[in-house]
Amino acid sequence: MPHRANVPFLCLLLVSPGTVCIAQTVVWQETFDGTNNWETGANLNQNVGGSCGKSNKFYISCKENGNAAGTCGTGCGSNKTLHVGSATLGDLGAAYDAGGFSNCGSGCLLCNTTTNKRSWSKAVSTVGYGTLSLEFDYIEDGNATSDNATVEYSTDNGASWTLLEDMPKTNNAGCGGQGRWTHRVIPLPSPCWNLSTLRIAFHWVNNNDGTGTDPSFAVNDATITTPGTLPVELLGFSARPSGHAVRLEWATASEQNNAWFVVEHGVDGADFQVLGRVPGAGNSQHVLHYSYVQEEPQAGMNYYRLRQVDMDGSWSLSPVVPLNFPQSGSPLGEARLIGDEITTGPMADFGDCEYTLCDMQGRVLLQGVPADERLHLNMGPLGHGAYVLQLATPEGTDAKVFFR
Repeated sequence: MPHRANVPFLCLLLVSPGTVCIAQTVVWQETFDGTNNWETGANLNQNVGGSCGKSNKFYISCKENGNAAGTCGTGCGSNKTLHVGSATLGDLGAAYDAGGFSNCGSGCLLCNTTTNKRSWSKAVSTVGYGTLSLEFDYIEDGNATSDNATVEYSTDNGASWTLLEDMPKTNNAGCGGQGRWTHRVIPLPSPCWNLSTLRIAFHWVNNNDGTGTDPSFAVNDATITTPGTLPVELLGFSARPSGHAVRLEWATASEQNNAWFVVEHGVDGADFQVLGRVPGAGNSQHVLHYSYVQEEPQAGMNYYRLRQVDMDGSWSLSPVVPLNFPQSGSPLGEARLIGDEITTGPMADFGDCEYTLCDMQGRVLLQGVPADERLHLNMGPLGHGAYVLQLATPEGTDAKVFFR
């Protein structure tokens, strides 16, 4: 079966009233859900200078869920993001320590949260491509340029870095301190074109003056695109939990000699097996919608892709779509603050669980064992502010931030 080499299958459709649709080819992407195009381990947090022993850190997790642009941030879902967490309390999503702790003295002591860190991609190849743009969704607040995020690029594989943009703070009104996901498109300058040693980085700084506003910074779904002349084929491809199953959905804007789609699945992002086949329309100039349901997904990370097969047997692969399918929901996943009361989801062995409520400085305010299968906490006497509820169960420990 011949493979239609070097033909990108995924195109983005840019539409505004009265304009013509333009195809864009995705040259590189990082979803932070297993795409594996971002540095991890020690390279997730590169000290640029001025960071202290208790500095804030970049994390990759679902603690700040990757929601659609225009919507407010939330805690854990199934979509991981890159974000700056808390020096004192760890990964709470895009929530940072502004410092200003008492009895710290001067200098770079353990309680000093001064931060100056860069988190960067693996090497990106743009060989053969020009007229590039970097696109991503992000959340940002902080305190002017004192607590601030920027995006940078390197053309020499990370040896030196150049500022690409100091993004504006996102409009977070109405999101209760969580921030609002916002889409950003930034043209990449010509030195980034047609080379194999490009890297992209996000850079976060904050001082230790005790002044700042959450959220800190979060980024999701970074892509590098270039205008293309290919017909727009795939408008979108998504995977989402649906009860005990996974529902895959995609749409095409036009089709030429499309015989069928093969739906493929893997658990490591490298090896794929066939789940099933969905007939194509052959030839079409209309938007068509398709779906496929996987009845028994594996708990944990799952990866999906489409193999589009032509009438002559040639085929193209879509980009891989990752999905973290939950094994069992955390009680904090269902936790809600209504009025003055926090109520969690059910806990099967609540007598073996322990809760701890802290303020954003890490001071313990409430602690104990749930009295029944759902924890009920009265927040009325504590006043308004941000609080962290940590819940330890036999299955593990989870935490969630609440604002009142």
